[in-house]
Amino acid sequence: MTERYSHLDGLRGLAALAVVFCHFVQLYLPAAFLRTAPDHFGESKISASPLNLVFNGNFAVAIFFVLSGFVLAAPFFNGQSSRWYIKAAIKRYPRLALPALASTLIPCLIYLTFGSNFSATTPLSGYTKTEYFSGFDSITTAVWQGLIGSFLFAEQDYNRVLWTIRTELIGSFGIFVMLPLLGRYPARFIAYAALVLILKDSFLLGFVLGALAADLAFGLRVSINRAASLTLFVLGLYLGAFPYVGQDLLIWRPITAIPLKNIFIVSHLAGAFLCIIALAGLPSLQRLLTTRPCAFLGRISYSMYLIHFTVIGFLGSSLIVNMASLGYGTSLFITLGILLPVVIASAYLFTIMIDEPSIRLSNRLAKMLMNSPRSTSAA
Repeated sequence: MTERYSHLDGLRGLAALAVVFCHFVQLYLPAAFLRTAPDHFGESKISASPLNLVFNGNFAVAIFFVLSGFVLAAPFFNGQSSRWYIKAAIKRYPRLALPALASTLIPCLIYLTFGSNFSATTPLSGYTKTEYFSGFDSITTAVWQGLIGSFLFAEQDYNRVLWTIRTELIGSFGIFVMLPLLGRYPARFIAYAALVLILKDSFLLGFVLGALAADLAFGLRVSINRAASLTLFVLGLYLGAFPYVGQDLLIWRPITAIPLKNIFIVSHLAGAFLCIIALAGLPSLQRLLTTRPCAFLGRISYSMYLIHFTVIGFLGSSLIVNMASLGYGTSLFITLGILLPVVIASAYLFTIMIDEPSIRLSNRLAKMLMNSPRSTSAA
């Protein structure tokens, strides 16, 4: 594997695309997530089947967290020193926060300029949260939530997807601390086991599983043959497809029988873990994930994650309302056909104008601080 683990970037891109589909379905076909919502096209039945993988956003987020744990832990097991982790810790907040800030300012400016049509779509869709995409009238609040509120207090009114950003920051720093302290000792496996038990109801478990996956791959050099890898990958997809609704169906009984309080989260995190470790033994799937479309989605994945909810909510609702005379189904499918290229194009622009400059800025900041006279003398 290269340092950037390019096939995992492709996997991250596909997971980001699944989140896009998830929120489109959540906002405009809510029966896939709520039994009380009207079922327009049989989406409640699709959601209860393994086909929900296409829009199972919770599984996609689980993949994000396990991937983050893996990618942040892998350099340690490949010989990087604690200095690498100090530099990574310096970069982490600005790398996450500057794009997050842009992602809260953009919907605020859109709302102040154009308003929102979203509440007009809820009688058509049956979605109950009519307050979404409204009240974005404070630039101060947008700045606060983008830079501080989402990271410290999980505030995400201006961009709902930022509920993950606090977990991402905490989990990242957990890796930065744990591995330099314990990573070279057998006792780290006791730490893994303890953290799995402690964090079993939290998405932070994903970072522990990601670190364990990197340890198995690069620390212990565990090799899995193709047949076993394929079995683990299919099992991972099964666990990842555990649905929002319809969990009482016979197909999901092996999962619901597990006596855990939050089996929904655990199942998705375990599925993500199995898929990621299985990929090491599936070179054909790795090649698929490194094709140009997947590589491109991987490049824009963070931007697509941050910006898509705004595009789907503001532009999507405006399109649906203005095409209401065509019928809800027709307007919805036309809207989806328009939204997908707009989301991807917006994410690309966000990447080259905001995300990648933020990465370069955070790299310069870390380099400047690491090369300062104090840090040099301390080293």
